[in-house]
Amino acid sequence: MSLRLRPPRLSGAVLQTRRFASKYAPPPETESLRALLRRTAQPVAVVTCKNAESRTHPYHGATISSFTSVAMQPTPLVSFSMRTPSLLVRCLEAPGSTFAVNLLAAHQAHIAESFARPDLHPDPWSSLNYALDADGLPVFGGAVGSLNCTVEGTMLLGEEHEGPSMLFIARVDRVEHGSDSASPLVYYKRAYTSVQSPQVAGSPYNKP
Repeated sequence: MSLRLRPPRLSGAVLQTRRFASKYAPPPETESLRALLRRTAQPVAVVTCKNAESRTHPYHGATISSFTSVAMQPTPLVSFSMRTPSLLVRCLEAPGSTFAVNLLAAHQAHIAESFARPDLHPDPWSSLNYALDADGLPVFGGAVGSLNCTVEGTMLLGEEHEGPSMLFIARVDRVEHGSDSASPLVYYKRAYTSVQSPQVAGSPYNKP
C-alpha cells in the first residue's frame, strides 16, 4: 500500500544548517547515555539515495539505528544522524535532497551488515536484491516498509576535531507498507535481533 503525503509549508529558517557545540554533552554524560540506550531496542533502517559522485555506483546506502519519528502533525517529520565526513552526508546535506528509509525486517540482518561495514562490503549492491521505487530510489523487498523523504534541515553536532555527526530533519513524502506479518529488525545490546513477543502478558494496553 502506498500513501503520498501533501508537501508542507515550512519556514525558510528550517532550511539552514546549524552547529551544536559539544560542550552541551560532556563525555561522562555521553557514555552514560550510550550505556542506557544499549539496553533499549532501536529500529534498524538502511537509508538509500542517489550518488552523483560516481558513475559506476549510482546509488549509496548506509545502515542507521538513530532513525526516529519527530512529528506527525501538522507535517510528518523524521530524523537520523550520521558521522561526518561520510558519503551519505555529502549526498544529502543540501536541503531538498531526497532519500528512502528502508525499515528492515527480522530476516534482513545481512542487508544491515552489508551497509554498516563499507570496509568489508565495498559494493553491497552487487550481492543484494533491490528495486527502484517511483522516485528512482533503491528499496528492499520484504522489509517492514519504506519512506520517501526530502531533507528539510540539518544540524552539525560537535566540533570538527571530535568527529562530529550531522543530524538530518526530513519531511515524509510517501509511505510504502510491507507485509503485515513482517517482524522488525532491531539493534539491542550491540547486536541485531528481533521482537520475540510483541505484547506484554497482562498489560491493560493490549488490544484483543
